[in-house]
Amino acid sequence: MAPNNITLPMTRDNNHDVPIGVTVSYIILSEITSVLILVINILTVITIAKVESLHTVMNKLFVNLACADLLLGVSLPYCSLRFYQLDMVYSSLMLEKISCLVCQYVTLATASVSFLGFSLIALDRYLAITQPLMYHQLMTKKRLLGAVIFIWLFVFNVLGIMIGLNNWRSGTQCTGLLVLNRAMYSIVILGLGGLLSITSAMLYARIFYIAWQQKKRIQAEEISYGQKCANSDTKMAKTMAMVFCSLCVCYLPFIIVSVFLRPYTPEERPFWLKISLGYATIFVYFNSFLNAIIYSWRNKDFRKAMYQLVFPKKQLIMNVQPTTVFSLDKYISVTN
Repeated sequence: MAPNNITLPMTRDNNHDVPIGVTVSYIILSEITSVLILVINILTVITIAKVESLHTVMNKLFVNLACADLLLGVSLPYCSLRFYQLDMVYSSLMLEKISCLVCQYVTLATASVSFLGFSLIALDRYLAITQPLMYHQLMTKKRLLGAVIFIWLFVFNVLGIMIGLNNWRSGTQCTGLLVLNRAMYSIVILGLGGLLSITSAMLYARIFYIAWQQKKRIQAEEISYGQKCANSDTKMAKTMAMVFCSLCVCYLPFIIVSVFLRPYTPEERPFWLKISLGYATIFVYFNSFLNAIIYSWRNKDFRKAMYQLVFPKKQLIMNVQPTTVFSLDKYISVTN
């Protein structure tokens, strides 16, 4: 009779074992990152939900990112053990497989939603700058909700297909390159991520160019109201560009290491690349903490609201105003 509990031996994907100190550092860093992600993103969601003046399109899109980050923060305590602790004991081979694929599904979903969410934010800022008269007609509540729902459904369905075409083997380290179809992984994760990054960068470049032109025109005509509105939109665009840059910086090491690892079989993977992949993955997780930190640092109204939420007994004069979208109709009325 087969034993009820199956102890699965550690399967090595090359001739080198990962030192125990490195494995412990992976897990500790992941657990610390998980706590930071949960704290800052819970505060972000509650702050925007409680303060009505923060219910702008921009902030609602940022809540979408915070929800994706929260999903990662909730799953990371277990999934970090699943990814890095190779000699875990499972009651069955099916449980070993399911635990790996579910963790891959969740972590990849949060990353994909973040990339698509940032692309949607870049489009929102682009429309706010280039189509100020039509902005509120284009970015309605229904369209915003529809876009967010589409992102989540698209990600869940595409990743569902990837998980269904997995290459999982018992005892193999649970990484995307090893357990998922390599062709789909390269196209969807690496290819789509690169395409969205380039597209968003081009949109932000266009945004800053147009904002610079508007600022020069307003300064030349000495329109104080137009100057204030343009500065508000430009500052918000700069804030989201900084958040987007932090995402690119955090994901870049992972993408580079993944590209270098792709030609190797599990048995041929160089030891230093294998170690680098673990730390690069943790750097990706850390981005979910940086998003809210940068946003609150750059957004004065949001920062004040969060401070009052954390320290309710301290008297803080609140003057929270919704983000102003530059409107040419008011600008034209002033010039006339």
